[in-house]
Amino acid sequence: MPILYEWLVEDEVLYNRVWGEFTEDEVEESAALVVQHFESATHQVYFLIDTLDIRTFPKNMLRVLPMTKDFVTHQNMRQLIVVSNNTAVKFVTSIAANLQKNKLVLFTNLDDALDYLRKQLPEFAADINMPVT
Repeated sequence: MPILYEWLVEDEVLYNRVWGEFTEDEVEESAALVVQHFESATHQVYFLIDTLDIRTFPKNMLRVLPMTKDFVTHQNMRQLIVVSNNTAVKFVTSIAANLQKNKLVLFTNLDDALDYLRKQLPEFAADINMPVT
């Protein structure tokens, strides 16, 4: 399953797109990459995850939730924004965010998520556009 990371706005908005079949190993690998990006940031950033094209997601939530802990609780994550129409993805991210008392916003399309970010960061609104994928 391919995974893409891109700064939509450097040090402000990190975009993550995953598609295809998402395995437990890939969840763990992806979470570690997110932490690396957060470590490179100089302050808290918005984290936008686009999962619209995921075909499968691991079913064992007891194994998946701990894999997300390091990025969900990371000091440089300002807010988690998830774009998904996958029930399992929505479930895992909402539980993880709830357990960590982190702000979570769910959207079913990328345009609405980008509009939300533009309102949160008006000084960067012109720079927040559809990612090049």
